[in-house]
Amino acid sequence: MQLPFNPIHRAHEVEALVMQGEARRYYRFRQAPFYGGIITADASGCNILCGYCWNIEKNSSIEKCTDRFYAPAQVATKLRALMAKHGVRQYRISGCEPLLGEASAKHLGAIVSALKGRCIIETNGIALGHDPTLLAHIPKKDVHFRITIKADSAKQFERITGAKASAYKFQLEAIRALEGQKRPYILALMHQFVSMEALGDRIDEAGIEISDCLLATDVEGLQYYPQNTKSMRARGLAVLYEKKARDAILAEAKKNK
Repeated sequence: MQLPFNPIHRAHEVEALVMQGEARRYYRFRQAPFYGGIITADASGCNILCGYCWNIEKNSSIEKCTDRFYAPAQVATKLRALMAKHGVRQYRISGCEPLLGEASAKHLGAIVSALKGRCIIETNGIALGHDPTLLAHIPKKDVHFRITIKADSAKQFERITGAKASAYKFQLEAIRALEGQKRPYILALMHQFVSMEALGDRIDEAGIEISDCLLATDVEGLQYYPQNTKSMRARGLAVLYEKKARDAILAEAKKNK
């Protein structure tokens, strides 16, 4: 795919490939150690192509995807069984962007409606920021959003995600949408690419009033694999080794005390 691309157009194209009626393509159901233990359904399809993404090879060739389609009820059944087996009461959809458009939002909403327990929606917020009405399909009860902020500037956003710089505003608009509906959320970011001070400036410039949610941030660790190391170098992104990454996190935390 030629970079940069329009992530809204890509979202529509990808959704057409990974959705079939109310069903979406999935390739794995598992328990994961994150969030203190969470049941995870790994699905296919994303509207951006982050250079550091562990799943970049799959998402870069989504047109070749042959993963099985699962209806919301089938996904809920698998998640419910794993939650009971492992004694876990929270779940998520991972490996993809869960909110690509109306069809995928309805699919996710149906899963949430069918299950008891906490749903963590991990999203880049781009489709949501572009079309906040997608929230209407997601029940409010026991749903927490985790918005992964990719950069603290439009220019860096384009370099990291492969999407046009002009789409950066949709990540900020997703924050506005969640604030407007008083939906619980946290921001997730990598300190290698996002400065909290610069991000705060972008939010202020957009005229977004925030609650204490912004104080709850999740620092993501950058995991290096052959596929994402190669793509990061191709895009001119600095490949930080673990010691440097830890030093950057500690320095940022000390500065914000």
